[in-house]
Formats: sequence, C-alpha cells, structure tokens
Amino acid sequence: GYKIKWYENIPIFSYLFLRGRCHHCQEKINIRYVIVEVLGLLVAIVSLIRFDLSYTSIIVTLLLEIFIAIFFIDKDELIIPDSLNIAVAVLGLFSIIMVYIFDITSLNHEYTIDYSDKFLSLLVNIIIIGIFYIIQKIIRKPVIGGGDLKLFLGIGLFMGWQLEILGLVIACIIGAGVELIFSKKLNRKIVPFGPYLVIGFTISLFFGPDLILWYLHLFQ
Repeated sequence: GYKIKWYENIPIFSYLFLRGRCHHCQEKINIRYVIVEVLGLLVAIVSLIRFDLSYTSIIVTLLLEIFIAIFFIDKDELIIPDSLNIAVAVLGLFSIIMVYIFDITSLNHEYTIDYSDKFLSLLVNIIIIGIFYIIQKIIRKPVIGGGDLKLFLGIGLFMGWQLEILGLVIACIIGAGVELIFSKKLNRKIVPFGPYLVIGFTISLFFGPDLILWYLHLFQ
C-alpha cells in the first residue's frame, strides 16, 4: 500500500540508493528489476555504437527494449503478449517508411535490404507459419506457440526475409543446444521459444548482413 516516490523509481540509481530494499517496509527488491534496467541501457549504447546516432539506431533500440520484455515474459509465462507483437509490427511498418522515404536500404554497405524485401517477408512468414502448422497437425503436438508465429510477422517487416530466416536458424541452433545440454536441469515439458527467437533475431540484426556475405563468399 506504500506509494512509491518518484526518486525511488529511477532506473538503476534508485536500486543502488535504496540498497536493493523498499524504503518503506525494507522488503528486498527483486534483482531482476535492475537487471532489466541495465539491459535496457546496454542495448541503447550498443545500438548507438553499431548504427551511430540515426533513425536506425533509434528504432533498433526500441525494438531491443521490446525484445527484453518478450524474453522475460515468455520465459516465465510461456506467452508473448499481443501488445508486444503489435508494437514490433508497428516498428516494422515504420522501418519500411524509413527505407522508402529516406533511402535507408541496409545495415551493411555491401548487402542491401530494401522495402520490397520487407514486404516479401510477409509471404515468407505465411510459408513458415504454414510449415509449423502442418508439422503440428502431423505430430499432434504444439511445436511453436501462437505468440512466436505472430512475432515472425512483425520482425519480418522490420528486418526483411533474409535476416528473419537467418535469425530463425540461429534461434533454433541455440535453442536446441541449450535444451539438450541442460535438459535434465531445466526439466520442462514446454520450451519457451521466445527467448531464443529474441537472441537469434538480435544476432541477425547486428551481424546478419556480414554472416550472409560470409556464407555467400564460400561459393565464389
């Protein structure tokens, strides 16, 4: 019932000032709060370093802040809220406008991704969703959650089909590795795929064009 004062709710600094405890009742504040706040700061810094101060760095930062929320919510609740998927889709549409109006065509000078690639991602996503749907019908078990599939639609508009597929592949590899190695310790029947998608899409967003170029050069 205690009303938190504004200076008790400043990210990171208030946690340190209060020494991790509520000022009123001295109950411990979950360390996760400050972890999320630190991550929020770090993704902004990394985006600025990678993309400089630009339209791209701003919307990438916003996307990664949403990714942080998706990571922890899906890990705990096994669900990705529609509100977060809608936010990703809105950012995706905004990124298309940026590409079209400001001629921001790529995250790499050699490998370009234009607005047609982003629209083509809609078709790719329909195919991906269809594949997972067929697999689930065949094995009669859920392979991937509805929230994960909805995330594909928004992230494809943001990244384009090339980086989206790469991010999905990376997510599957990391997810399979972690679940196999720590299967006994984790001991869970349902695997939250959202955190792995967040990691995969983030890697693809920052390093995807370079990884794609490296792969293509192998055949030259």
